[in-house]
Amino acid sequence: SSPAGVKTVQFVVSGGSYNKTAIGTASLTYIGYAYSWNTTGVPDGTYTLQSLVTDNANGTAYSTAVSVTVDNTPPTTSVIVPSNGAGVSGTSATLDATASDNVSVKSVQFVLSGGSYNKTVIGTATATIYGYYYAWNTTGVANGTYTVQSLATDEAGNTTYSTGIRSEEH
Repeated sequence: SSPAGVKTVQFVVSGGSYNKTAIGTASLTYIGYAYSWNTTGVPDGTYTLQSLVTDNANGTAYSTAVSVTVDNTPPTTSVIVPSNGAGVSGTSATLDATASDNVSVKSVQFVLSGGSYNKTVIGTATATIYGYYYAWNTTGVANGTYTVQSLATDEAGNTTYSTGIRSEEH
């Protein structure tokens, strides 16, 4: 706000090679000034973000800086158990995956495709020293050939599916 009236509100970023670099002009909404920042234009890292108001008398002021972390790099993941083409069965078939991320892996899930399943989540893995482990009760799935994948999600919400492993359910 300004006694002279607000002319524009911009958002600026600092950090890395940026020094109060304007990333966009905000629009007035019913909740304040808003701007949707496409963060893919800056490298992953920690930045400070500020708003810059210019009033109708051309006076300017910066807001207090807030720290933000940009993370557009998706995690990596792969299924390590079962091996491709292996059969699985029973109430606690072992599924195991690796996953890593440039910041932090939030979760690893296993998904099933084939028959009426299309990347259907069958369980959430537990992180162990041996990878991301899940004991799958296969008795709820009809016998047949399916594709099992791991789905890794990082703290920023980036996701990656592993390469599919063909598996026989008995």
